[in-house]
Formats: sequence, C-alpha cells, structure tokens
Amino acid sequence: FVSQHLAEIKMTFSLFHPVMFPNSCCEYRRFTTADVQLFEELFNTVRSSVSSPVAPVYVVQPVWCNDFYYNEYPGYVRLRDILSLLHARFLWWAESGDDIYHPWVSVSNIYPELTYSEIQIRLEHRQVRLAVLNHL
Repeated sequence: FVSQHLAEIKMTFSLFHPVMFPNSCCEYRRFTTADVQLFEELFNTVRSSVSSPVAPVYVVQPVWCNDFYYNEYPGYVRLRDILSLLHARFLWWAESGDDIYHPWVSVSNIYPELTYSEIQIRLEHRQVRLAVLNHL
C-alpha cells in the first residue's frame, strides 16, 4: 500500500507534520489514535482532491544496518528505507501498534539514528587517526 501511494502519503505528511510536530520536542511524544484519525482524514482529502499527486522532495538518508531500530524492528525497516525516521515511525506505529521510541507504557528507547553517511565520516576520521599514528 505504501509504495503504491507514496506520493499521496508524502503529500499528507507535508500537511500533517506542521500540525502534529510544531517543534522538535513534539517529535518524541507518544502517538494517539487521534493522530491516526487526523492522518487518515488528511490522506483521504489528498486522495480525493489531487488526480496526480506530486510528492514533496526530501532526501531520505540510508540507515546503517546495525542501527538499533533497524535491528529491533524489522517491519519498520521497509518504511524507513523510503521515509524519514519520524514519518516511518508514525506509519509503523499506526500499522503495528509498536512505537519504536516507546515500546512499553513505562519505557522509552530514544536513540540517535545512525546513517551510512555518519558511519562513513566516523570511518574516515578513524583512518586519518590511524595514518597519523602509523607515521609516528
């Protein structure tokens, strides 16, 4: 469903995001069923009003395969490969009921996401340090 309606979903998130996440602190909150209802209403509005949707363009950074959420929630991975972390997190929660940030009522697992580009930078810095040490 997501891959078939990706343009509509991205357009819906362009409307949904400013309402639900007006600042970065809101991105860590627990989702509610009212959030899903709002998303569904916006999605249905987008689908009924746009004959050929044009998805907003944004870059999705590939996530490192050993990222915590990638290993812990394999179903979430298919969404994260095509959407941002926050949008994939929301759709995964709406679909499965599992919030990757808040797996249980009294537990929160909020870890920084590791992308391939971040790991590449770390490896390059490490290689430079090793080269310097080898020349000493």
